[in-house]
Amino acid sequence: LEKITLYMLENMQTSNSFFQPYFEILPRNISHIPIFWSDEELEFLEASHLLDDIVKRQNLLKESYDSLCKLKGFASHFSFKDYCYVRIIVASRNFGIFLNGSHVSAMVPLADMLNHNTPPDVKWTFEDALNSFTMRANNNIASGKQIMDSYGKKDNDKYLLFYGFSLKNIED
Repeated sequence: LEKITLYMLENMQTSNSFFQPYFEILPRNISHIPIFWSDEELEFLEASHLLDDIVKRQNLLKESYDSLCKLKGFASHFSFKDYCYVRIIVASRNFGIFLNGSHVSAMVPLADMLNHNTPPDVKWTFEDALNSFTMRANNNIASGKQIMDSYGKKDNDKYLLFYGFSLKNIED
């Protein structure tokens, strides 16, 4: 994921990048991800092991950033905030696929916008014969219905840690 992060950081600064239309549709605000929560929001997790997981994740991001800062010019071009934004975008939106016999991570514009549900409405894979990432419906999907994917089997705390939740979404 680090290579994709570096690639995206570099290309997001290039207005004529082939991927610029994709970069433009990515969410700008990812404050719903717990590593970005305020101290007030984190208080809701007091005495929860999830709070420790959030701190560990924050520390890992800082360690990764500090390691990359050893590369000439990295720190002057990319702030820690920029790095965290792109790294979280990559972590929450990549697809694990097999390509030429190797398991790799890939960013798949538009496919990464599907919300989570079990069971998913689609099955996805990289098809060597087509040289393409494909998604196929598992069943008939009614017109106007949201198409759902699965983010994998995880405990609820991992869904929260990696994909977030906003208290602003709760209606009174």
